[in-house]
Amino acid sequence: MASLESLFRSGDSKRDNFLSRVFGIFNEEVVRHWCANTKSKYVDLGRPTLHTADGRWHTLDFTFRDPSTSKVYVAEMKCELAYDNYRYLRLTGADQLDHHRGAAFVRFLETAKENHELIVKVGAKPLKSDGAILVWGATTPQGVAAVKQATNVTDVLSLEDMIADLQRWQDAEWKARSNQIRTWCDDLFDFMEP
Repeated sequence: MASLESLFRSGDSKRDNFLSRVFGIFNEEVVRHWCANTKSKYVDLGRPTLHTADGRWHTLDFTFRDPSTSKVYVAEMKCELAYDNYRYLRLTGADQLDHHRGAAFVRFLETAKENHELIVKVGAKPLKSDGAILVWGATTPQGVAAVKQATNVTDVLSLEDMIADLQRWQDAEWKARSNQIRTWCDDLFDFMEP
């Protein structure tokens, strides 16, 4: 598989920003299809909601369960492919997380700490969280190591690797879904064509 840079960093920033926004419409589906494949190392249990002692709550992107250990992790995805001149496309260091100051991301990072006081629920069901997993567009080994050390997250996954896995596994459900998305886009542009 080609790198995400080969698609989203073409040298034409208008094109790259457009494709990044289109991909953002369905990029969470890549993760869900990857998790649904029996070869994946995690299963997605759904979107978790983190509840604080003062009654506030924040909903994140995924809840992963490791089938080999039954451990459960809250997960948040950051996929900023062309944003800020491609600065966040590939994870190279922990400093790339610094601009994420929203309350939900701060709470996500809290779940990486042992003995955090947040209550994690999927639907209405409380779950014991064993840590946190970050999902990024693309990564480097140095970036993954730096983020793990700085934040104590359990794992850092990349969409680039997930797409490569789905291709290598020849995942039929993902192929059908991506073909459906392609057809919908073709329908839209066929409609608009003069």
